[in-house]
Amino acid sequence: MSTISGQDSVTYPSSTPVSVQVGQQLTMSPSLPIAGSTYTVSPALPSGLTLNPTTGVISGTPTGIIPAANYSITQTAPNGTVTTWVVVIGVVGTTAGTGTATGTANFTLGGTVTGLGSNGLILASGTTTIQTVTVVSGATTFQFATSIPSGSTYAVTVNTQPASHTCSVTSGTGTISANVTNISVICAQLVVATPVFAPTPGNYGTAQANITITSATAGSTIYYTTNGDTPTTASTLYTTGLGHIWFLAGKTLKAIAVKSGSTDSAVATAEYYYLPLKSGQTTQYVAGDDGATQLGVARSYTNNGNGTVTDNATGLLWQRCSRGLSGATCGTGSATQDTWANQATYCSGLTLAGRTWRVPTVNELADLVDYGVSNPSINPAFPATVANGYWSSTTFAPVTTDAWVVYFFSGGVGSSTKAGNGYVRCISGP
Repeated sequence: MSTISGQDSVTYPSSTPVSVQVGQQLTMSPSLPIAGSTYTVSPALPSGLTLNPTTGVISGTPTGIIPAANYSITQTAPNGTVTTWVVVIGVVGTTAGTGTATGTANFTLGGTVTGLGSNGLILASGTTTIQTVTVVSGATTFQFATSIPSGSTYAVTVNTQPASHTCSVTSGTGTISANVTNISVICAQLVVATPVFAPTPGNYGTAQANITITSATAGSTIYYTTNGDTPTTASTLYTTGLGHIWFLAGKTLKAIAVKSGSTDSAVATAEYYYLPLKSGQTTQYVAGDDGATQLGVARSYTNNGNGTVTDNATGLLWQRCSRGLSGATCGTGSATQDTWANQATYCSGLTLAGRTWRVPTVNELADLVDYGVSNPSINPAFPATVANGYWSSTTFAPVTTDAWVVYFFSGGVGSSTKAGNGYVRCISGP
């Protein structure tokens, strides 16, 4: 224990306990004062010594012998940061025989903090008895409230990581013989995990019903683009999936994940490719023909029982019956022929299954053709299809008063004047 002589002025925290004589003037000042802070002490200082609550200065002349003891000085900064130091003070007699102060020295445990930008960090120390200290955002120092006896071992660890940061401890272990101030806690802002597309981007020969995006960072939000642009928080918000691979094939998909208080993720990029549909031919007529190779994605349809049919290979939703027909097998009524414009009006006004409908493009319509059958050349999932021309929404570029038509007798594709009549089967999606 260091003995103070004369009217010494010392600073705290210090690795050396202070011994002062009865009747001797003592001044102790905080080494790291923060303007505007308030200070408290526990337990009460020896008689004759006082703590200035606004400066943190301990001063006065002790009046009686007191064994060495720990006194916790708590500094509360204007931003709410709380720092506690433990000082050891003992008061001895003025002359030999008048008495001496005795006691076991305890020492404080603390250090520095860098990079902490969020709340929630809790540090722990101890083995059988664990003590913790909560460190707030922006803090640069920390100290455990309870000092530990000289000769004790210590091990400071991160008990709870702060929100949006990850922290590590260096120089956190040792045997205490003086106040410890060199423990270092270094924090860094978390980087949100890069989004992952599923299934794995690439070529597919089977239907993939829904492309999804996830991030391993809990609570993160994903934004994406489908045109190759770098995504930002102003891009489309990801919710439950991007949809069927049919709608995304050939596009460049990009995504980022963000979380408040964390660094945005890297940009993830994905591209999907999808083989054309099988033609429908299963009979081999000559060696190596389509019936032999049967290349492409298998066709599959689901009758939804509500007047719609799902094309499982493309994810598109079709009107089961041609316009004018109804019933479970489309056997009620008669198919309606009309002009290109009138059929477009019919589809846009259709409210079947609560969906929005339109006239299909020529490629969408041609994908319904089953080249393995004829009259009509279409899957039985679409009963009573007329073996004649059905309108597409695609204008015939050489003559813009015409539009492309698919003929479901044999699957031929041609053009017809928009003023003429044709059948229609409406489509919904993507």
